[in-house]
Amino acid sequence: MGLYKNFKIASYAHAQYLVSAAEEDIVRQIDYFDAYLGGLDKIYLEPFRGEHRLSEEKAKRFIEIFKERGIEVAGGFTATTDLDDETVHRIFDVYCYSRDNFREELKKEIRQTAKLFDEFILDDFFFTSCRCKECIRKKGNRSWSEYRLELMEEIAHLVCDTAKEVNPDCKCVIKYPNWFESWQETGYNPEKQKDIFDAIYTAAESRNPKMSQQHLPRYLSYSLFRYLENAAPGKNNGAWVDNGDSSNNINWYAEQVLLAVYAGAKEICLFGFGGLTDSPYLPMLGCQLRLADEDRSRMGKPQGVSVYHPFNADCGEDQLYNYVGMLGIPLEPTPFFDEKADSIFLTASACKDPQVMDKLKNYVADGGHAIVTSGFVKNMQGRGIEDMTSARVTEKVVTGDYFCTDPYIGDRREFFHGPAAITMHGMDYKTNATWSDAEMITEYCNYPVWLRDDYGQGELYIWNIPDNYSDLYQFPVEVADLFRKNFAKNQRVYLEAEDHYNLFLYDNDTFLVRSYREYREYIKIVVKGECSRLADLRSGKTYEPVSVKDQPDQRFDVAYVPKGAKESVFEIYFSPGTEQFLQILP
Repeated sequence: MGLYKNFKIASYAHAQYLVSAAEEDIVRQIDYFDAYLGGLDKIYLEPFRGEHRLSEEKAKRFIEIFKERGIEVAGGFTATTDLDDETVHRIFDVYCYSRDNFREELKKEIRQTAKLFDEFILDDFFFTSCRCKECIRKKGNRSWSEYRLELMEEIAHLVCDTAKEVNPDCKCVIKYPNWFESWQETGYNPEKQKDIFDAIYTAAESRNPKMSQQHLPRYLSYSLFRYLENAAPGKNNGAWVDNGDSSNNINWYAEQVLLAVYAGAKEICLFGFGGLTDSPYLPMLGCQLRLADEDRSRMGKPQGVSVYHPFNADCGEDQLYNYVGMLGIPLEPTPFFDEKADSIFLTASACKDPQVMDKLKNYVADGGHAIVTSGFVKNMQGRGIEDMTSARVTEKVVTGDYFCTDPYIGDRREFFHGPAAITMHGMDYKTNATWSDAEMITEYCNYPVWLRDDYGQGELYIWNIPDNYSDLYQFPVEVADLFRKNFAKNQRVYLEAEDHYNLFLYDNDTFLVRSYREYREYIKIVVKGECSRLADLRSGKTYEPVSVKDQPDQRFDVAYVPKGAKESVFEIYFSPGTEQFLQILP
């Protein structure tokens, strides 16, 4: 390992660059990584992509150059082809795996790759969206998702078996793309493929959710790694980052890398090798990574509210939990229902599991703390949710910017205007059978935003999600604080702040807060339990609490904070694009 103690730095050189590169170009790029990142630990070399093809002699010479510099070398494979077939029309020239001629072409390319390398990674074009006549015929009465998931499980075996026939020591790695809500529609099948491939890799590439087709909030660079880490423990080799959507704001590039580091990535692959030389990305990143490496040495295991997102989920509310993460709510996504989790969050995606209602009932009845969305409730109507709550999602649509928090204690109602109107589906519930902790207020009516029910020994909370997820950031900050405090029932730390902060919690009384705001401001950090100070682990500065509450905040239900528990409130100043790594001192 090079300069960094906790992770390796890798890069990927695609075929378009390598075909035209000379030996002196390769050396110059390596020197650039040395100068600003302290070295390159690993390189993935892609010998061909479509019409771009590197000669075997040139590929072997480039391999030698990297090895002479002490850099580990692996292969790269992009499953696109220039195979001419006028009967097949497909996006990005990916393979049509329904046809034998494409399969034979794939096997030929895999053999050549396995001859050159003892390891190779599949870039995220290992999918199919082909709807040619042969695909239509073979799909039959199945859905496209069902057909493609089964098809790409078969092709995964074909790739790995073909590679190992040529080179028994060859390790095959699949990279999963950032558009995870679409995996099942295009054949990405981590449920099965994680056990077929030798390892997996995570695309930590967030995008501009406003301007890109890929509406991927920046929290994804953290959450997707955690999801795949929980899906395949010990097999998630690293996180892949590129500079897409970063040209107008270089800080967005650094964020992807840093969030992957904070999520626990043991390797960071920077795409692409040739394009980063003479760019401002690496000089800026070198400074950031040195600090992040020091942070990682003092971080414990990541913690957060368990988010159950089953494999191949496609039931609505795509990417919702990443929008929630931008509210400063720490989450731990997983494809498995964690019966031992302190708290659990279910969106409509969880409804993919046909047993989810039974699992939820058992979890809450045994004392669990569960938060579900209105989308989850709508999907579960008629499937058992009626046993847990009187709430129902209706076809009514309501809009407003005036809200009330109305917890079940002392009739302490408070009213707040938001910065803009929010639209969401109206929900009905039976008063006193279910309690509404927050409502949208209209002229002569109100509609629930946050509901609660007791069930067995636990509690169920229902969050009425706006139709437009970006409206989550239009709630008054006091209402958003209610959301955050509910999520934090079993966590030591929560924020009282505007939107667009991240909170990352670890199991050793450390946590990190990152700002994505456009201006500098103070935020409140609330620590539950004994806490004399907070220490900034980078600067050594300590913070004293501005107040200590000996009783729960009376705006919220007493169930959220044990009776007599203390809450220490800190006010800390944050600048845009910065983070602070803090430790709770007793």
